[in-house]
Amino acid sequence: EHVDQVIHELMDASSAKLLYQDTILHDALECRTPAAPRMAELIGKMIEIGRDARRSGQALLFPAELMVNTCGHHLPEEKFDLAKLYPGHKTFSQMDKVEMQSEIGNLRRDMARSEAWAREFMRSFEYRLAERLLKLKKKMMFRRPK
Repeated sequence: EHVDQVIHELMDASSAKLLYQDTILHDALECRTPAAPRMAELIGKMIEIGRDARRSGQALLFPAELMVNTCGHHLPEEKFDLAKLYPGHKTFSQMDKVEMQSEIGNLRRDMARSEAWAREFMRSFEYRLAERLLKLKKKMMFRRPK
């Protein structure tokens, strides 16, 4: 009975599940460029490393990363859309670039104001605390012993 449910889900997967699977695939594999040139480069490097190892009498050992990632990071595939992956999440449905930039600017301004307020509060708090401690110290100093 569980197998039937799994087969049904595989045959009629939701768009969010398909997008998730596609995202995982693109995260693990380079899918944006043709594989044949990369495969030829990989084989060439492996042959070169093998020849060097044989010539020097060393054991054959391949480095962890033979292929250099030229872009420096993984780009999301064109179909990647957080609004489709998380349809109920309001934040991901907002795609107006100008509006988002404006919101980021407002948040940065508000954060700077909050930090300034927090610094001023701490200065004021420390001043009041120091004032009270001085009063308490004076009170203790002039207290008559019993």
